[in-house]
This record gives sequence, C-alpha cells and structure tokens, in this order.
Amino acid sequence: MADLTKVQQAVQSANVSGVRNLNARAAGNMIEIHGQADSIAAKQNAMKAITEKAGDAGLVNKIEIVRDQNAAHPQPSGMAGSGPAAAAGQAKMHTVKKGETLTHIAQSYYGKASEYKKIFEANRDKLTDPDKIKEGMTLRIP
Repeated sequence: MADLTKVQQAVQSANVSGVRNLNARAAGNMIEIHGQADSIAAKQNAMKAITEKAGDAGLVNKIEIVRDQNAAHPQPSGMAGSGPAAAAGQAKMHTVKKGETLTHIAQSYYGKASEYKKIFEANRDKLTDPDKIKEGMTLRIP
C-alpha cells in the first residue's frame, strides 16, 4: 500500500483545472482518492498528477464527475476511441502494471470493480479471458 502521508501531500499539490475538494482516505489496505471533477479528462489528469508523485500502488480513484449545468459544451458522446469523443477523453489507454487485474483497473477508472466487463469488451481483440491480462499490455478504457 502507498504511504498515506505521501499520497495526501501529492493530493494537496495536485492543482488540476476542473477538479476540486481532493482528499485521500485510508480504506483497509487501499487509499481512496475522493473529490469532484468537471469531466473524465479532469478526473484522469488529477489521478495522473497524484500518481506521478506518490505512485499508484494501492490507490483507488473515487473522484466523482459532476457536470456543470451551465457548461456551454457538454461532453460529447459517441463511440469510444474515435473522432471528437476520443479527443474529449472518452477513451483512455492504460498500460497494465505488475499485479493489476481488470477489476483493479475498473475500480481505478470507474469507482466500481464490477465494471471490469466494459474494459474486457473494449479489448476483445487482445483478450480472450478477463483473468489473463499481462503486465505491459495496453488496454483501451472506454
């Protein structure tokens, strides 16, 4: 597990546009990162800033996406990985690290381990079994 003090320092220094109320909380053998983000891209940028300083072992992304009702340009919808949707952060690539599972990755990106099926289905061209991911694989996160 990551050092809670180190993670809290990384959270405090993460100054990411579109993200507010960031904090880190110990939850068993994991550290949960909580807060609110205006978009998936902002949420991912916040976690990137935190993991660059504190590492990502044992961190769970629990940042909520809270849409601004007054936003002039709502986040586009569309097929993940193509066109403007991909540019807006709809699809993200993730390189599998040692010891990771699809449920761990789903927990990090969606806040629910049970969402691993989304990642599995988006990567059927590379995966035949959700339990057989390998370190170094690059997976699309829809």
